[in-house]
Amino acid sequence: MERSQETQRELEMMFTEGLGRTLTAAEQEILLDVVAYPTEKRVAFLEMMKEFINRN
Repeated sequence: MERSQETQRELEMMFTEGLGRTLTAAEQEILLDVVAYPTEKRVAFLEMMKEFINRN
């Protein structure tokens, strides 16, 4: 699986589990935008969100 697809799936799982619901169409679009970021920005965002969710 391509890295960006892995990132998209990982983000989807992280948010749906953290929120306890499925994502809206707008939220899905946001994830697609994030996945389209250059690798460095995408990885930084993912790490930031993991840390945020783990703290809450």
